[in-house]
Amino acid sequence: MDAKICKLCNEPVTYHTKYCNTCENKSLSKINGLLYIPAINVILYPLIIFISLCNPLSLIILPEYTFEFTSEYFGVTFEIIGTLLLFALSCYTLKVFFTKKKNAPRFFIIMLIASLAYDVVDIIWVSDLLNIPPEIEDIVSLFKSGVFSLVWISYFLLSGKVKKVFVN
Repeated sequence: MDAKICKLCNEPVTYHTKYCNTCENKSLSKINGLLYIPAINVILYPLIIFISLCNPLSLIILPEYTFEFTSEYFGVTFEIIGTLLLFALSCYTLKVFFTKKKNAPRFFIIMLIASLAYDVVDIIWVSDLLNIPPEIEDIVSLFKSGVFSLVWISYFLLSGKVKKVFVN
């Protein structure tokens, strides 16, 4: 029977792995592999939210557009407050994700669910406010976000790698 040795340090390997326990623990504690996809999402999401905040803020700042206390005012206020809350949540998630805190998976899941819920409420509110049905692009975008969220929530809940990476 051939003795297996670690590909990195030439130590004996037990079980059916390529690496010894020490090397495997080192490689599993890094954000790599499939975790690059949520890592990119965690980096880009605060930027995307910050940019999307410009649209409702421009409605308040522009002098030619005035509000009265109507449903439009509450709609814009909802968008600004919701976007600011999502921005704060995404910034905190960014921090705990890259410091590999134990609660990072929980905050990533919360961020996905909050973003999806915000999009649903926003689409319903805008279509109700303007008295028109939601556009097909909004429904498709919402469906894509839902599938993305479902896949990554499942991964973060079930993956052993996630449990080994986020341990601080």
